[in-house]
Amino acid sequence: MRDSFFLLGAERAGLLLVELMLAAHPDVAWAGDFDRAIAFDAERARSLHARLRARSPARHLGLSVHGAYGDLVQLFPAARFIYLGRSSGRAAARPGPGAALRESDRAWRAIAAQIAPEQRLELRYEQLVAAPARELARVCARLGVRFEERLLRQPAPPRALARVRNPLG
Repeated sequence: MRDSFFLLGAERAGLLLVELMLAAHPDVAWAGDFDRAIAFDAERARSLHARLRARSPARHLGLSVHGAYGDLVQLFPAARFIYLGRSSGRAAARPGPGAALRESDRAWRAIAAQIAPEQRLELRYEQLVAAPARELARVCARLGVRFEERLLRQPAPPRALARVRNPLG
């Protein structure tokens, strides 16, 4: 059975790093950003998702989303959700990236209670960088796949990201 999971987080929170690491797993195919798809009506978003899953050679299909988390939970209630948060540090007091990080955290907290505990996982970028093996092992456990050391090697985006072509471009 093919499962989908969504990697959620603010722009510049480190999602690309997680995408590249997970795309190195043989049981994960990465379809890229799904933001534009959820801007469509629900039927078109579900249709696109179904086509991406059908094309996926791997057991799990990963998609990234930077906003509209609530819509995702309603559209894909059986999916798994991984949230990547980031401490905004000194930027928290200023507008700009810090504000986006705070808003993303608020949006995640608003929907996390609607998602069953076994379907959600929260990561922090700082912990991922400090202990990548431990944090990726948590992600793999939540997805039900074996952790592999290759996830810690320098990612190779062209081949890994090309495993599933996203029709949104």
